[in-house]
Amino acid sequence: MQIEDLLTNVLNFWNLELKMVHPETKIHGSSERTITRMAVEDYHNKFYVLEKISPRSYPKKAKIIGYLESLSKKGQDKVPKYHKSFEGKYVVYFNGEYWMVRDYIMGQELPRPQFVYDYWRGNVLAHYLVDLRNASEDIKPDDDKFSLVEFIKRHIEHLQRNSFKMEDKLNRAYKYLEGNFFKIYDQIPVTFCHGDFHPLNVIWGKNDIQSVIDWEFCGHLPECYDVANLIGCVGMENPKALLSELVLEFVDCLRSQDFLSDDDWEYVVDFILALRFAWLNEWIRKKDHVMVNLELTYMNVLIDNKSMILNDWLKF
Repeated sequence: MQIEDLLTNVLNFWNLELKMVHPETKIHGSSERTITRMAVEDYHNKFYVLEKISPRSYPKKAKIIGYLESLSKKGQDKVPKYHKSFEGKYVVYFNGEYWMVRDYIMGQELPRPQFVYDYWRGNVLAHYLVDLRNASEDIKPDDDKFSLVEFIKRHIEHLQRNSFKMEDKLNRAYKYLEGNFFKIYDQIPVTFCHGDFHPLNVIWGKNDIQSVIDWEFCGHLPECYDVANLIGCVGMENPKALLSELVLEFVDCLRSQDFLSDDDWEYVVDFILALRFAWLNEWIRKKDHVMVNLELTYMNVLIDNKSMILNDWLKF
């Protein structure tokens, strides 16, 4: 079957008539979440994203769409909108492959690294997390509980088994977390989180959020998870950005809403450090030695400057 015929037949399940495929159109978010994806236009001049997913990812995708549907019903209008086929299914099986369709959202490019000086981004990001928590109150935890501590331990064991040289910087970061953070981790309250909340997983408008994307890691996680990941990723642009306008406004807004307890805020820097192990794992997997070295340096910057960072965040 020719590719155009295939796409025409697939889109027919959504009563969409293919006008054109737009390979030049940028699709925000990670391409690794799908086998392939493309921007398509119908004869009403409306754009969609057509995604082909692996059979292995189908159950997880279906669960995520269930979460997004629940959030949408609670008024969350900044989540990806997937469409049901004429059969009432979000995922269609055709020609031996699984397909999904969602709205295409055009956004503005994130100005890197200058965006860290935009206090308004910190404001809208904080309010998004508050709205997400309110909208997700009825989402029940599932049985797939993720433990960041267990992930870090398995990661270190894997590196040791594969004769990865445990550099002093990495060993120091692990020992630091082992000293206290591992012990208190299970005491942190759990709530529904995005799971990969950072500026590049946002489709930005001129002065607001258009949509938050890439929900692959969403679920019930420690309540400071999204906060720590967002701040940690901003700091990875430049460690000085940990005290930038974006971060300070983000923290101030969340504190004004009592989003985290005082005890939680005391552990946010440690949580950032712990989450960097997940990013380190990604750089090692991709054999990106430059990013591995940057990550290890960043981990130690967090340890050395924890007190100063917390003092600036919590001084008011």
